[in-house]
Amino acid sequence: MGRHVLIVDDHADSLEALQELLRSWAHEVDVAATGAEGIALARDRRPDVVLLDIGLPDIDGYEVARRIRAVRDGLVLIALTGSEQGEKAEIFDAYLVKPPEPLVLRAAIEGAS
Repeated sequence: MGRHVLIVDDHADSLEALQELLRSWAHEVDVAATGAEGIALARDRRPDVVLLDIGLPDIDGYEVARRIRAVRDGLVLIALTGSEQGEKAEIFDAYLVKPPEPLVLRAAIEGAS
């Protein structure tokens, strides 16, 4: 059964590749290229899972995560990071290094409840 996934990433190629992959797995997918757009979509479209790039140009990914949690509790937040090092905030349910391995990504999304 597909999940409703929101991808927030400012890198167009990454966004498109993730969107295509998730749709091939029968997930409903919304996309946002900025943190502000991601917050609005999380509030309005009510996804089950958010894949959130940490390095966004307008709002830091950690702040986006906090704001999403404030308007939309009960979803799964998965951080997409450029490296395994760096701050790991408890606000995220999982951390995946970009580009995420497809099987690891699938398990994180489909194992989310």
